[in-house]
Amino acid sequence: MSNRKLNLVLVALMIATMALAACGGAATPAAAPAAAPTAAPAAAEPTKAPEAASAKKVAIAYLNKMGDNPWFVDEVSGAKAVADKLGVEFFNQDLQFDSNLAMTAMDTYIAKGVSGIIIVVPDTKIGPAVIEKAQKAGIPIVAVDDTILDASGKAAPFFGFDAGAAGIKVGELIAEYYKNEGWDKLSGAVIKAVAVEDQDLEVCNLRTEGATKKLIELGILKEADIIHLPYDNTANSGMDAMAPTITANPQVTNWLLYSCNDDGVLGAWRALQNAGVTADKVIGVGINGQLAAEEFKKGEPTGLRASLMAQAKEHGGQAVQAIFDNVTAGKAIPAITFIPAAVMTKDNYKELTGMK
Repeated sequence: MSNRKLNLVLVALMIATMALAACGGAATPAAAPAAAPTAAPAAAEPTKAPEAASAKKVAIAYLNKMGDNPWFVDEVSGAKAVADKLGVEFFNQDLQFDSNLAMTAMDTYIAKGVSGIIIVVPDTKIGPAVIEKAQKAGIPIVAVDDTILDASGKAAPFFGFDAGAAGIKVGELIAEYYKNEGWDKLSGAVIKAVAVEDQDLEVCNLRTEGATKKLIELGILKEADIIHLPYDNTANSGMDAMAPTITANPQVTNWLLYSCNDDGVLGAWRALQNAGVTADKVIGVGINGQLAAEEFKKGEPTGLRASLMAQAKEHGGQAVQAIFDNVTAGKAIPAITFIPAAVMTKDNYKELTGMK
């Protein structure tokens, strides 16, 4: 073979070798994309955690000051009905007018991990303490019926009716009965008003003070004609407090009665009944409606002429809904939610209550 042919053969061999090397190098990076599918499932797995957190059951504790009172029975019933509808775990605690029990109950339900607390305090003085406990636990707290304030004077969200406006309405109703029945034209009558007061509860003071001011404003009575009688929010207490008042005022022929609730008015009326005073000599107007309805149902003459029927079930139910919306959707709880009341009398109590 000539030198020229030998050189051509060597060049051809070199080109072939380079081509093979180039093909082999390209094959190595081609394998990289094959690993991508194995990484995808691992990246998707963490999305399960938020789903589990959002599925956590909402739990609400309802702490009320007087669980055996018809008002609070209805209020708690309304709260539970809404809780059941929403799938909320619902706890109810009767505080039995015991502030120490209220503080213990706060600790108990916070330790249970509740999502929020609704409270009707036995004494508004514990407001700063219960609000602080809820704030430290990082859960919302809502006051029902009685306003509570924190240490700085800021009120917790409130659900109930306007206590001041309710008191004014009571005064107006008493004045209406007073004039319609001709008491302003009675000759020789001695008329006194009795404000049966829970003087330790601000919401009660707002009601009775509102009625007192309206009666004076309308010229029905003067301050000197009004007897301020303390009681503990129960009918028995109202009756016990009224009995010696009747004895101490034998000159009184006609009585006007108002209070924080039906209980105070009904208790005072029972004491007057026991003393032989007839219903036509008494004009009493209560607040709440439950006891008034039972009184009207008897069909007998009564000194409890009317009551502002507040919607107890709505008070409880709307409070539960507000906490649920806050916890699950971040919706702000309104600072104040006033729930309207209706005037109940012997003529419309069946319509308002559904009684037969």
